[in-house]
Amino acid sequence: MTSAVVPEPTSLNHAPRSQGKAKQQACDICHRRKVKCNAQDGKTCTNCQLGSLECTFFILHQRLQKVGSKRRESMRSRGQRPLQSGTSSTPITTLSTALQPVSGPGSSPSLPQQHVEPSPKHSLILNENDIVEEGLARTALTEFLHRGFHSPTFSVFHEKDPIRIAYVGTSTSNLAYLVGQESPYHGDASLHFSFPRIRPALPWKPSNDLPRVKWYSNMAHDVSLLPEKEVCDQLVEDFFTKIHPGFPVVDEAEFRSQYSDDGNPVPLLLLQPVLLAGAHVCQHPKVVKSRSLVKVALFRRAKALFDLHYENNREHLVQAALLFTWHFEGADDIAANAYYWIGIACRLAFGLGCHRNLSSSSRSAIPVQDRRIQRRLFWVLFQCDVLASLHHGRPLMINEDGCDQPPLVMEDFIEIDGQLNKNVHFDYCDQNIKLCYIIISVLKLFSPGSLRRHCLGEQTIESSRSTLDSQLEAWFLRLPQNLNNPSRNTQDFWCTQLHLHYNLTLLQLYRTSYLPTFPGTPDFSLAPSPKSMEICHNAASAISQLFNSLLISSKVDRCCFTALTLLLAAAIQMSLEARSASSSGPSILGLQAQSRLENLFAVMDEVAKYWPSAEAIYRLFQDVLNNMKAEIEKSLAASDLLTMREQGTPTLQAEGNTQGRFLGNQIGLSDQDWNGLLGTWDPSAFFDGDLNGMNI
Repeated sequence: MTSAVVPEPTSLNHAPRSQGKAKQQACDICHRRKVKCNAQDGKTCTNCQLGSLECTFFILHQRLQKVGSKRRESMRSRGQRPLQSGTSSTPITTLSTALQPVSGPGSSPSLPQQHVEPSPKHSLILNENDIVEEGLARTALTEFLHRGFHSPTFSVFHEKDPIRIAYVGTSTSNLAYLVGQESPYHGDASLHFSFPRIRPALPWKPSNDLPRVKWYSNMAHDVSLLPEKEVCDQLVEDFFTKIHPGFPVVDEAEFRSQYSDDGNPVPLLLLQPVLLAGAHVCQHPKVVKSRSLVKVALFRRAKALFDLHYENNREHLVQAALLFTWHFEGADDIAANAYYWIGIACRLAFGLGCHRNLSSSSRSAIPVQDRRIQRRLFWVLFQCDVLASLHHGRPLMINEDGCDQPPLVMEDFIEIDGQLNKNVHFDYCDQNIKLCYIIISVLKLFSPGSLRRHCLGEQTIESSRSTLDSQLEAWFLRLPQNLNNPSRNTQDFWCTQLHLHYNLTLLQLYRTSYLPTFPGTPDFSLAPSPKSMEICHNAASAISQLFNSLLISSKVDRCCFTALTLLLAAAIQMSLEARSASSSGPSILGLQAQSRLENLFAVMDEVAKYWPSAEAIYRLFQDVLNNMKAEIEKSLAASDLLTMREQGTPTLQAEGNTQGRFLGNQIGLSDQDWNGLLGTWDPSAFFDGDLNGMNI
């Protein structure tokens, strides 16, 4: 898979020939870490080779192009004709075309219909780190499992390379489940691991030369820039068509009225986040060509307004924080991305009292229309909070006991013009909220507090599972007709999304086999029963089929951050089934399980266009699949050799290492071949005979 931020990735995978003496010849990774780079003649440098990283030269190409641009301008100023450049335009150029600014200081910058030619100042919003960081984020999962998983310390490229701590969450999270299957530790020791620090150490004081410092110094002008009229209109339309029906955080009638009114424009703090979310799903050619960088530019403007608290209505802060969940900021999911922004939105909503009864029958001084939008904000926030907690295995922000907000009703979608918004998918919102309440029970069942207080044993867990299973069954049977069968309603994305969440809940409920223990309590695990194994298999298969239907109908772009949770959960289940089938059953069963896993790769590839971290999942399980195939080939070769020996046929001695880049141990995710399955072509490059001590 190629990065979406480069129009011609192949031209950036090798060092360009320098004209004279170049100031920087290092690849992106070595440049960021400030270490010596030995890349030359199109070959990967040693540092990237050892780290299983792609050796790219985005920064160098960008700088060389800037030097060439300055040289051509200098020649023009002297009346000389500049040479024609053979290089293609960079993403920055494409971005500037898509994000043309509004007119100068004398104009009203928030009016969407005032758009002129691009200004050179626009380029200040993007810098080389934006290009490199997304590429690093695409390998973050593999990097963690390669190095941080088995090692108490992390060291790569430099002996003093700092580390960060990764908390994998409770047993309901995908990462905790994945690690729990392979970890040599038990109990609390399996909660925290070393994580590679993908950003260089920062000085105590920011330098005035930092790109973001330069941009923030001119922020007042840049935050009011909007895309060109055609692109801006498409972003708004795509947001309300593809996202807003199941994510109704804005009064559509009011927004559209202000968007077309020069005298009463949409507040910037609301407009820029809506454009950001629209860029996630927009298929306008200028956006598609550089989607990642378009979103970076829009996000930086919106976040600057958010940091300034540039609002006349604090509801806009909650709306902006929720809309920020449609942007991927990199590998950091602690101080960035969905879980972070959902937490901020919760605090803001609590401060506004959105969690208290604001129904039409309540006694409140808040105008009816404001009550409606705040109730919608709270329930969208509730769904996001539950699904983000399920993804990460972290505590919920919203406590049911502290809220008395009644469920949504149809009249909550009556907008400022007095008309019911028929574009909102009320049934999906209503049913997804009910499903989230069941997910909360799943989270509580396996929470540390519940295990500690009730000393849950295997019988108690199974009893609770049966109760939750009955609740899920009742929920499913009561679904409205337009939501009960996604195979008959393939054009309704929200029906498919709802069933994806339903199957994820089933998978998370029945797959948990290892539970953390506490001092004074014995270790125990839940033996997978045939029933639970069948439920997990069917749920993972259903997730794959539902994603394939989205792929066929070209609706993958509408998936929110839960797409990553779903893909990782399904891939983990399928890889475990493939390992089990290959090790204990006929080889044909293993091949069928591998085929199911491989069918998921096309979906991962498409999702990565919108959520780049899906590529990290793809990379991980591509290595898993390759390792499984190598093991089967090795097993077949051994069987053929045994047959030949029994028949007295002479055999040829194989030369060299017949294992290739794989270690040839147990198939799948296991302690013995963890680094082999992740693509380590030379185990000695990572280990000195000790799986737990990694001296890189």
